[in-house]
Amino acid sequence: MSKNTALKVILAIISVYHVGLGVIAFFPFELVASIVNSVFGMQFTESGQIIYLGHLFGIYTIIFGLLIAVAAVNPMKYRSIINVAVALYALRLLNRIMFSSTLTNDFSVATPYLVLEVVLLLFFGISLYTLRPRSDNRVQ
Repeated sequence: MSKNTALKVILAIISVYHVGLGVIAFFPFELVASIVNSVFGMQFTESGQIIYLGHLFGIYTIIFGLLIAVAAVNPMKYRSIINVAVALYALRLLNRIMFSSTLTNDFSVATPYLVLEVVLLLFFGISLYTLRPRSDNRVQ
């Protein structure tokens, strides 16, 4: 598999994940809470604030997923989107590490979930970084 094809596959996975996650944010609260608990190990209580923030999160997540889909179609043309995604993964990783105690204490997230998320953020961030197109029309 060429690096360009591998990049497109990674981008497609990231896109589908984010669009799907964003859409889920608009499901009924009980279903959202169940999915979030199963996937991320988070537990939280229903409130108008949580529902509003969930919908806002969903909008941004869908838009990010769609931007990544655009980049997957033509990575060279949209390499700036990929560079932003690399930065976002780095910031999400830093956030996950810095606020792991908040996730554990306030959302009841168990350590295995935290470790899995760190591993996945590292995998996707490093994959995008190493496979991203260079400005000189070559894939690194």
